[in-house]
Amino acid sequence: TFQSEHNISIIYFNSRGLYANLKEYLRRFKNPFNLIAISETWISPEKGVDFDMDGYELNYINRWKKSGGGVAIYVDKRLKYKVVENMTTAVDALLECITVEICMEKTKNVIVSCIYRAPGSSIEIFKDWMENMFTKSLQKIMFICGDYNIDLLNPKKHKMTE
Repeated sequence: TFQSEHNISIIYFNSRGLYANLKEYLRRFKNPFNLIAISETWISPEKGVDFDMDGYELNYINRWKKSGGGVAIYVDKRLKYKVVENMTTAVDALLECITVEICMEKTKNVIVSCIYRAPGSSIEIFKDWMENMFTKSLQKIMFICGDYNIDLLNPKKHKMTE
């Protein structure tokens, strides 16, 4: 979880199919979050309505040709925001990324991205994609969360880095 000096609270988690206990889990917190970022949502068009949450707008992107994966960001309905289309994408067999920009009244806008890297995909290509996507936004306040499927304690043992 994160609370910024901009009074935006963010929570991230990997749901691995999600939603069975999401609402119940979030009720345990004393204060609600402004943004809820989730990876491995496994959302399908048939299930769309199952994912509505009171007080939030759901934004998500899925893989195109394969089930699994997917990322979502729930945004508090009281916030003014927009989906950043040029930073929201699904790259087949590599990653999914959803990005929103929260419009702040008195400070710089805040960008929040949620990313899921497909297991077994090229770490080098993923790293290059991340660099290209996010270095152009260095002047912005940005939070990047997600599941990169990289064992940071043991990166040399990853099959794509050997």
